[in-house]
Amino acid sequence: MSDWVGESWGELTPDQQQRMNQLGDDVGKIWSDPDDQPTRDVALAAGLDYMLDRESVAVLAGDSMLETFGDTLASCRRDLQYALARCQIAAVLASEDGVPETRIAHEAGVDRMTVRKWLGKR
Repeated sequence: MSDWVGESWGELTPDQQQRMNQLGDDVGKIWSDPDDQPTRDVALAAGLDYMLDRESVAVLAGDSMLETFGDTLASCRRDLQYALARCQIAAVLASEDGVPETRIAHEAGVDRMTVRKWLGKR
């Protein structure tokens, strides 16, 4: 873990270093797929930020780190909801234009059953 943390490792107390090692193990179990490496890195970076400075730069805006992360999460959920709505409507219109469900699914990056649900067939 010290290699991943880099120079900041020395800024951590021995207890924080132990906690960071445990966090590395826990994060590796939660996101264990090799493709999850970017997510593991983000999770570990959040843990490191938390341990180095609990209030971080967010305190300047009057928010705690958790409030800042929560605001980001809420914004991402809204963005996801809007992206799903755009994709669903495009799928419905494509289907009305005769595009096969399998092609819609492939191009939208979803499975065919999701397309069928969007089309009211499931």
